[in-house]
Amino acid sequence: MTRSAFAVFLDRALIHQYTEASDITGIEAVNNTTVDVHFDVAQTEADTMNFTFDGLETLDVDIIDDGYTVRVTTSEQEEGKEYSFWYGESPTTLTFTGVAEADEPDPEPEPEPEPEPGTIEAAIADLQAAYADEDEADFLSASMICMTLIMMICRQRCSLST
Repeated sequence: MTRSAFAVFLDRALIHQYTEASDITGIEAVNNTTVDVHFDVAQTEADTMNFTFDGLETLDVDIIDDGYTVRVTTSEQEEGKEYSFWYGESPTTLTFTGVAEADEPDPEPEPEPEPEPGTIEAAIADLQAAYADEDEADFLSASMICMTLIMMICRQRCSLST
C-alpha cells in the first residue's frame, strides 16, 4: 500500500468516525431548496454555520419534529447532482441527490384544539399531561376525575336502556 493510498484510507476512516459520533442518522432533500438532517438525539440549538453542503449556500435552519430533525433551507439544488454534507467544520459520509421541484415542505400539523372543560376529553388531556410531566399528584387527581366521569356516563347509559 502506498503512502497516498494509506492517507486516503485514513481520511475516509476519520470521516466515517466523525459521522458516527455526530448523532446524525440521515439526510434527505425535501424539495430543491430544503434538506432535512435527522439526528439520533434531540437538538436544542441549530446554527447555519454548522450545516454546509458542497455547492450550496445555507440560508436558514429550523428545528422540527420534537428536535430530532433540523430543516435546512439552501440555495436551489441542481436535479440529479450529489451533494456532500459537512457538519460543523468536518466532512461527513452523508450525501443527498438534488431534486428539481420546488414543492413546499409539509407544514407542521395544527395543534389539537383544547377540549371543553368538564368533559371526559378534558379529563383525559389532564391525565396525559400529568403522565408526561411525571407529576404523581396531578396524575392521581386526574385519574380520579376520569374514573368519576366514566362512572357517571355508565350510569347515565344504564338508566337510558331500562
